[in-house]
Amino acid sequence: MFKFFQKLYFYFKYFSIFKNRFNAIVLSGKIDIENKKMLNLGRGIYFGNNLHIMNRGLVTIEDNVIFAPNVTIIDYNHNFKSMEYIPYSSEDIIKPVIIKKNVWIGYGTIILPGSFIEEGVIISAGSVVKGRLEKNSIYMGNPIIKVANRINNNKQKQYMFEKLSLI
Repeated sequence: MFKFFQKLYFYFKYFSIFKNRFNAIVLSGKIDIENKKMLNLGRGIYFGNNLHIMNRGLVTIEDNVIFAPNVTIIDYNHNFKSMEYIPYSSEDIIKPVIIKKNVWIGYGTIILPGSFIEEGVIISAGSVVKGRLEKNSIYMGNPIIKVANRINNNKQKQYMFEKLSLI
């Protein structure tokens, strides 16, 4: 019963971003969003426990994205090249983060400013994402590297569905 009220609390806390998406977004626990107004969400999103979105600019998350627990998304950094203040200036450098459809983000992943995660990407636990990740690929590590391609043809998909008894 407590878990139900906890989820209800988070839905109302973030009502401005969830709007009419109560059935399209699933929360498994605590989430923390710095700037709710600059968050663009699709449908069918699963937020794992302890998700942190540290954004001052736009973060876009499209449809059917799964976040494991303890994921962090950051879209800004300090301007450390400025000599106005030491060690860094008071202004931030903001670079948008875009996560396309059908992405799975593993436990403890950190997504850095300017990252673009294309459709169908899987990111292994503990990875640090920076830059552009290719469509339908599997990535892991720090620094992140591509380790494999995902199944992307009908013959392979048909075999997998038969193997899993889904047809």
